Amino acid sequence: MKLPAHIGIALSSFTLVLLTSPALADQPVKKSKSGYCHYHTSDFYDRTHHFTAFDTVGACIRAQGKIPPGPTSDNPNTDIVKFSSTGICHDKNSEFFEKTRNYIAMKSLDECINQGGRLPLNYGEGNE
Repeated sequence: MKLPAHIGIALSSFTLVLLTSPALADQPVKKSKSGYCHYHTSDFYDRTHHFTAFDTVGACIRAQGKIPPGPTSDNPNTDIVKFSSTGICHDKNSEFFEKTRNYIAMKSLDECINQGGRLPLNYGEGNE
């Protein structure tokens, strides 16, 4: 069966995204024997050798994984997005950004959402 050109291009693009996505291609999220989900930015990522691989942080957390201990809200860097242990993405505009202590640092909301996170309820209301 021959696919229309626009579907073939879309499938090719989708396949390219899957093959070039760092989380899927060569940097899986590693769930260690102790149950921690190590993203490629984790201090323990390279040291974790016995693990179950996941495509996203969200998938690891849904499989009873935990956010590793580490960063705290004392981190002055507000350019990061915090992927919380509850799977919520908090940027500096979130009312819970400063209160979120157990998180994996992400570079952007897009990265956090692509890793299986979601925006907080009522996000953006009153932040204009």
